[in-house]
This record gives sequence, structure tokens and C-alpha cells, in this order.
Amino acid sequence: PVQTARLTNLMEAQYFKIKIATAIDLCRLVGPFLKEIGYHCGLTGGCLYNGGSNKDVDILIYPHDPTKLVPDGAIQETLALAGFALRYETDTNYVNRQVWLCGYNGIRVDFFLR
Repeated sequence: PVQTARLTNLMEAQYFKIKIATAIDLCRLVGPFLKEIGYHCGLTGGCLYNGGSNKDVDILIYPHDPTKLVPDGAIQETLALAGFALRYETDTNYVNRQVWLCGYNGIRVDFFLR
């Protein structure tokens, strides 16, 4: 049953507004900018698990070395350099995580930090 459900999700992925390929492209876009400050990114959420999303792209941002954190302002500047516009930031309803809701060419991108 699990494999059948997964196959259905992949078949339905063609109907999503935001495809997994677009989400991967966004990770590849921001990745080199984050690398410059010692951070990496990873795709998560609906685009990864369902093959697409009608809402947003979820990207994790994490340090290469957890003992060498940079100020949040440096991460925001890095995202701006990569072309992501910060809409607003929130930590509401998320346990021990900060989430920045950004936009890129009309696509909502939620960045989850640490």
C-alpha cells in the first residue's frame, strides 16, 4: 500500500504549480552563496516528498560546522545576494526553529534555520 500511494503522488506531481525540478534549481542557486559563509542547504517539504507543491518550497539552512555560526544578518544578506526577497520572519508554531518566508520570481520559499 505504501508503494502504491507513493506512485500516485509521483503521478500527480505533474499537476503541481511548483515542480520538484524548480525546487532543486532554487537549492542549486542558493547553495554556492551559502557555501561562501560556511553554510549548506537541503530541500524538504512537499516538493521533496510529493514531487511538487502548490504553496511553497521548503529549504533547510544549516552550518557546515555547528561551532562556527554566523549572525542571522549575514544569512539574510546572503539570501538577498542570491535574489531572495525576505517577506517576513517567524518562529511561531515551530519548535526551536526560525523560519524566513521569502520570495523568488513569484515563488514562496520558506527557509528553515538551524
